[in-house]
Amino acid sequence: MPLDLDPTFLDKSVTTRAGETRSLRELLKKLEARLPEDDVVEAAAALYSSPSGGTVLSTARWLDLLADLRELSVEDRLEVFAHVLASRTGARRPEAEVIAPEVEAAGAKALPWARRVLAVQLSDSPMKALDPATAAAGVALIRHAPAERTADALLKVADLSSAVRSNVALLVPASAAARNEWLRSALAVDDVAAADDEEDRSDQLGYLANRVGEVLPALHLFTDDAGQAVARAALELLEADERFGERVARVRAALGGVEQAPETDAEGAEEAVEYAKNELNLARGAARAPAEIEAAAGRGIRVDDAAELHSLEAWEKATPERRKDIATRVAAAFPGGELELHTIEGTVATLRYTPWGILFVLVIGGELSMGLSPSEEAVIRAEAEVRAGTENWEEEFGAFLQSVDDMRPVRTVTLAPFLLAREAGGAGVALGRVPDMLESAPFRLPSEAEWEWAARGGVKGELTPFGNTVPEEPSSFVNRFGLADMGLKPELCSDERAFGYQGAPVDGTPRRGPGPRVARGGAAMLWPWQACGEWQLLMNATRGSTHGWEVGLSLRPVVGISPT
Repeated sequence: MPLDLDPTFLDKSVTTRAGETRSLRELLKKLEARLPEDDVVEAAAALYSSPSGGTVLSTARWLDLLADLRELSVEDRLEVFAHVLASRTGARRPEAEVIAPEVEAAGAKALPWARRVLAVQLSDSPMKALDPATAAAGVALIRHAPAERTADALLKVADLSSAVRSNVALLVPASAAARNEWLRSALAVDDVAAADDEEDRSDQLGYLANRVGEVLPALHLFTDDAGQAVARAALELLEADERFGERVARVRAALGGVEQAPETDAEGAEEAVEYAKNELNLARGAARAPAEIEAAAGRGIRVDDAAELHSLEAWEKATPERRKDIATRVAAAFPGGELELHTIEGTVATLRYTPWGILFVLVIGGELSMGLSPSEEAVIRAEAEVRAGTENWEEEFGAFLQSVDDMRPVRTVTLAPFLLAREAGGAGVALGRVPDMLESAPFRLPSEAEWEWAARGGVKGELTPFGNTVPEEPSSFVNRFGLADMGLKPELCSDERAFGYQGAPVDGTPRRGPGPRVARGGAAMLWPWQACGEWQLLMNATRGSTHGWEVGLSLRPVVGISPT
C-alpha cells in the first residue's frame, strides 16, 4: 500500500535563513552537502544516549535543514518527512529522534499525517522504509485518539533490528500480551542458544547485552509472569558472564519495579561528536579546495633562462658541468635557501627541499601531444580484439572503449620547465585536507598537462610508462625523467574536470573553474571487484576525477619555473 503523496508538494519554495529562495526539492537534494555549525552537532548528539558518529552527522544536517524550514506550517513540515520516508527525494531518512519533536510540537494537527503513515505501516505489506516514523506517528495517534489496539498493531510490525529504542514509547499504551511478544522478539534470547561455538556464543551474549541495554528504560513495565519470564531468561544468560555485572544489577532493579534511565555512553558520545565535526571540517575543506588549488597555481621561482630547460634534446646533449650549473641555479632561486642540489645522475637532476626532505626532479619543458593518440588507441583495440570472448572483457575493454572521447582531441601543449616531487606522497589524503596542506607549503599541484608530460617521460605516442602495450599488472618503476611510479597512485591535479580536451590551455596551465578536480593514475589502488582493468589507470592519457577518490588521493607537489 503506497503512501498517498502530492507530487507537486516538493516544488514549494521557502526563504532560508541566508535569505535565499529555494524549493523543498532543492534543499532536500542538497541535504548531504549541508555544513552545520558545531553547536548544531552538539545539539544533535544530545538527542541520543549512545549515538554513533554517522547518526550525529545525519541528525545535525536534518536539524540544520529544519531551521531553514521554520516558515512552513507544522503540517507541511511533517509532509516533508513523509516524502523523504517514502524515498521520493533521495535524501537520507531522518531518525525518529528528529521526527518526534516535530510531531509533538504539532499536537493534534499531526493526526492526519500519523493516520496516513500508520495506514501504510499496518497494511499487509508494510513499507519498512517508513519505520523511523512508526513510533512518532503512533505516539501522536495514541495521545490524541487513544486506542490500545493501535499500539499492539504497531509493535507487531516494528522493525526490531534497527528501531528498538524508538519502539519503547509504544509500550505504555500497549496490552501486556503485545508487550511480551515485542520483548521476546526484541531480546532474541534464543540466538545465544543457537550459537555454533564458544566464540560465537560470546558474541551473541554481547549482542544480547546491547539489546537489554536498549530496553532497560521499559523493563519495569513487564510485571506479569510471562513478561518477567522473558526478561529473566536474558538475565540468567548475562549473569554467567562477568563482563555484564553492572548491566545485570540494573536489570534486577528494573524487574523489581524500579524505572531505569536510558544507558549513556559519555565517552562514545564525545567520540561521535568529534567524528561528526571532523567530517564537516573535511567537507568544508573539500568545498574550499578548488579555490585554494587555483590560488596556489601561480607559485614558483624565477631563474635565468637557459635553452636546455626547454628542450630534452638540448638538456641531454649538454655537458655534465652545464647540467649541474643549471640545476644549481634553479635550487638557488628558491626562497630562503631551502632547496639544494641533491644529486645529478646522468641526465636526472634531483633537488631536495630541506625542511621536509622532499626530493624534486627537474622536469625539462617541451611540446606535449596531450591525450590518447590514434596509435595508442589502435593498440588497445587490437588487444581487445585478441581477448574478445574472455572473462571480464566488458570491464577490461568494453566500457573503456566507449569512453575514449574523454581523452580527445589530442591537444598540442607547450610546457615550461618545472620541479616535480620524485614520489607521490600522502596516500589516502582526503580532498578536504588539501587546502591546509597548500597553505603550509610553498608548492602547488601539477596541471593536468604537466602531469601527463611527466608521466610520459618525454616519450611520444606510448600507451603506458612500460611502452606501447597493454601491461598485465602495474609494478614500481622510474621513468626517463627520474620520476617514480607515475600512474600507480591517484594523484590530484589542479585542473577543473571537464570532458575532453577541447578548449584546454595550450601553455600547460590548468583549466580553471569551481568544479571537481582532475585525478590521474590510481592503478595500484584498485581491487578485483572494482570492474576496471588496472592498466586503464596506468595509461598516460587516462583521466579521472576527485569524485572517485575523495578520501584516497596522493599529492605530488610542483615548483613552477619561469625565466627572469
